[in-house]
Formats: sequence, C-alpha cells, structure tokens
Amino acid sequence: SNNRELDIYIPEKKIAIEYNGMRWHSEMYNSDRNYHLNKLEECNKLGIKLIQIFEAEFILNKAIVFDKIMHNLGTSQVSEKIFARKCIVREIEANIAKEFLEKNHIQGYVRSSVYLGCFYNNNLVGVMTFKRETSSSDKWELSRFATDNAKLCCGVAGKMFKYFVKNYNPS
Repeated sequence: SNNRELDIYIPEKKIAIEYNGMRWHSEMYNSDRNYHLNKLEECNKLGIKLIQIFEAEFILNKAIVFDKIMHNLGTSQVSEKIFARKCIVREIEANIAKEFLEKNHIQGYVRSSVYLGCFYNNNLVGVMTFKRETSSSDKWELSRFATDNAKLCCGVAGKMFKYFVKNYNPS
C-alpha cells in the first residue's frame, strides 16, 4: 500500500524480500527514519513476511543470508530435525557463544551478561544471550538468538527463554 514497492514478492508463500543498499536506503536519500519499520508493519498487516537484507550484512555474511532465505522459503537442506524436549539448556562461556553466533547469526556476536546454550546429544544447537539494563536492574534485553543453520530446531527458543525467566526472574 501507499505506492510502496517490494523488490521480490512470492505470492504463494506470502514472503517478500527487500534488498536495502547502503546508498539509496540511507538517510541522505530517504528522510523518513521509520521507512524500513513502516514497510515491515505494512507487510505484517497484509499477512506478508518481509525479509529485509541490508547490503553490509549481505557483503559480510552471504552464506548466512542465503541460509536464512532458504529456511524461510522452506527450501533449506537441513541435516536433521531437533526437538527442544530432547535438549538441555545450560549457561556457556562468552567465547563459545561468540564462535556459534559468528557462524549462525546475521549480526554475529554482541557482548552480553548471560549466555545460554541449548545442547542436543552434547552438541550446541542454539545460543540465546541477554543483557541486563543496568547492574542493579531486573530489566533485561534479549540480545541474540540463533540456532544451527544446518539443523531445523523446533521449540528451542521457547525452551531457552523459559530457562532464563525461571533462573533470572526478569521484570
């Protein structure tokens, strides 16, 4: 709506893909600071899943970008399906989270306060990280979440989030 275009639209999947180049999608050429958010909200209202790819992400992480697109289209070549009920959640060291996130999250690693790992048969299949708002606060931000791009991990996010709430009692 509002005469806005989508770069790629796949009607049978109700999925759209936008490639946001650094030049033409910058504030220098587009004065609306909420341009990308507004486009996402418009698509959501129409039941369209919008995948927004920013040029820097694509240049730095092509393999992850293609993995995410294929996963959303249902065409990924996952090696196995893993269910959360067969996994164990435990806290992990920052360096382990960093290595996993650099391979599986489009934005990579970010320093956090808590690093959780989800393990299936002792193999790390998911990472979720949280950052405390201030050292004395009980308010938290979920900073990163990713699962292994080569696997279909069902229910892992919910299991990890539940572990965090139970153990950290955030407001």
